Amino acid sequence: MLETSLQARLRRPPILIAPGVYAGSVVVRTPRLHLRGMNRNKVIIDGRHRVGNGITVFSSGVWLENLTVRNFDRRTREDAADGNEIWWEGAGPKGSGIGIHGWWGQYLTAYDTGLLGGYGEYTSHAVDGFFKHIFASGMNDSGVYVGGCRDCHVLVQDALMERNALGWSSTNAGGT
Repeated sequence: MLETSLQARLRRPPILIAPGVYAGSVVVRTPRLHLRGMNRNKVIIDGRHRVGNGITVFSSGVWLENLTVRNFDRRTREDAADGNEIWWEGAGPKGSGIGIHGWWGQYLTAYDTGLLGGYGEYTSHAVDGFFKHIFASGMNDSGVYVGGCRDCHVLVQDALMERNALGWSSTNAGGT
């Protein structure tokens, strides 16, 4: 999938993230934000096995590139609200409808070294996006998840999923 002229117009200049280990969660509510790590293996958002989500995006047109998110945990293995490493969450406060139009993640790594990591790279109620050159490992659910979109318009390309309960998972997803 080539970047369309619309995608190029929507994207802001990238915010570059220097190499380092950054503890704690990141929440993105700004539309059209572009976060790019300067080194996929050296820009690390680390949950330190605390309950929570790594990067959660609530806005359309957000790019995430070239970074690693690790060790954000669920309270229990069944708790689906936490433990997601990278999540475009478009459900909104009422939990229905499509809330994100346009999302892009590439050169992303997500892993958990414990037993309570949920999803690696995850989109829900989000359309018109892609995952390219991604890796997820150690999730107690799936490495990559796409769901809650009747006609998703999603491309997943060059994805390596290993040591997860599932490599790919989708619910209520279809179309192209």
